Order: sequence, then C-alpha cells, then structure tokens
Amino acid sequence: MEITASNPARAKYDGSYRVTANFLNWVTTQYDPQIVQKLNAVARAGKYREELWKEATGKTVQELGDEWKRFHEQRLGVPEK
Repeated sequence: MEITASNPARAKYDGSYRVTANFLNWVTTQYDPQIVQKLNAVARAGKYREELWKEATGKTVQELGDEWKRFHEQRLGVPEK
C-alpha cells in the first residue's frame, strides 16, 4: 500500500511490508539510525521487548506510529480531524 492523501488513516506501522518499511525508515531518520540493527539483533536472540522502542527513541512504538501517521498527513496536506 502506498501512503497517499486518500488513505493515510489506513496506514498502520505494523501493517504490510512496504508500510512497515516506510515506518522503520522514518524512525531511522528521525530518531535512531541503528534501530533496525537493534531490532534485528534482539529478535534473532529471542529477546524482543516493546520497551526497546522507548529505550532507543524515548517513545513507545504506538507513540512513534501516531507521530509517523501525523507526519504523513501533514506531508500530504490532509486536513486535521
């Protein structure tokens, strides 16, 4: 799914591969250039914890997802609700 002005509300950070990759790229550029490597390492070790997001970025994954969605809405000129 491409994130466009007609569908930003449907974009979910944990959605399809393309959308999730977009989210991870955004987190990488906005917060932590090493987030993907960190997530990969803990996932491979079987030690993933949601707290990793807050430790790496200062925000929960849900907070990041909400901010990412707002970023796209602003980028696309979608009126606020």
